[in-house]
Amino acid sequence: MTNFFRKNGIYVAGVLVGIFVVLVSAQAITNQKLSSLRYHIDNEITLQTAKVENLAKLIGNGKSNAKAEALVKACASADNDLYENLLSKLDNGLGQSDLKTLNSLFDECGYVYANRRADMVYQFEYEVNNLLFLVQERNYFDGEKVGLLDNSLKWNELLLIEDNIRDNFLELVVIQKHIITTLLAGETKDSYAVQALREDAEEVRTNLSESTKKASTLRSELIKS
Repeated sequence: MTNFFRKNGIYVAGVLVGIFVVLVSAQAITNQKLSSLRYHIDNEITLQTAKVENLAKLIGNGKSNAKAEALVKACASADNDLYENLLSKLDNGLGQSDLKTLNSLFDECGYVYANRRADMVYQFEYEVNNLLFLVQERNYFDGEKVGLLDNSLKWNELLLIEDNIRDNFLELVVIQKHIITTLLAGETKDSYAVQALREDAEEVRTNLSESTKKASTLRSELIKS
């Protein structure tokens, strides 16, 4: 009987050791996979941050990429030069002939910069949201990494400011168009209607200036080089 228990005890111990080895091996494999996944996500975060930074720099410099330029076509160079020249003289007063020319050029040239910037901000929003998703995925493994989370939230803050700047640019273009059509309708540059529109434009410019300063400061904090 003693031999029976001894033999079976050895067998049970062997089974337990086998189970332990299997569990340890499984845990080691799991840890290795998790480590590999962490590395993959960290790498994706680095790549995604580079995309976000690149777009932020372009937007901050008032530039657009090939995607935005393909979507929003520029007007002919000569037309744009004439448009910019006439627009710069609008506040001082233009004759009806020049106003008609400016109005005809407006739809082709007036919205180009604002619409390209709008598309750049939409691209920025897409990439920032992708970054936020990756950071959330990374935090799932080790809890919140404070520095990583803070940066992602700052990128989102910058996005909100850029949204406001985009809206300001588009609103300013619309007001400019209204001033032109109001003048074409027979109002003078000193009329109440035109002055009210100019006051609206000045308010938008003030908001634009303040938002641009905020964006510049925050962008400098996020992009060190």
